[in-house]
Amino acid sequence: MLFFVEAHAKQGRLSPEETALHTHAIVYLSHLVVCRRPEDEREHLMQRIMIHNKDTEVERLIMTGAEALIEQGKRQGEIQTKREVLLTLIGHRIGDIPDMITKKVSRIRSRTRLDSLLEQAATAEKLDDIKWD
Repeated sequence: MLFFVEAHAKQGRLSPEETALHTHAIVYLSHLVVCRRPEDEREHLMQRIMIHNKDTEVERLIMTGAEALIEQGKRQGEIQTKREVLLTLIGHRIGDIPDMITKKVSRIRSRTRLDSLLEQAATAEKLDDIKWD
């Protein structure tokens, strides 16, 4: 947090171009700090960052970015959960899962595609009953 205190103290002595770069650096670093810390520490860290922030535009950027990062993490978690459920379901319905299928599932990034595969896997009796492409 000392970085933010020092950074804001120096900001008043910067040229307009340096101020813009400085602002972007603060926003970037705040996102980096928040992303690299455990979820239970994020709110406290964001509050500490905002205590030392006097620029409402920086505050808006930090909060918008932090919210976007949290949403992205939630989506990634949902996709990973769907992958795991899909593989578990296939394992229960069909049996051993070839490495090729595990790798294919691990590369899927679309929630819609995973939902479709989950529906197919729910009634599949063999791997060929699932349309992978």
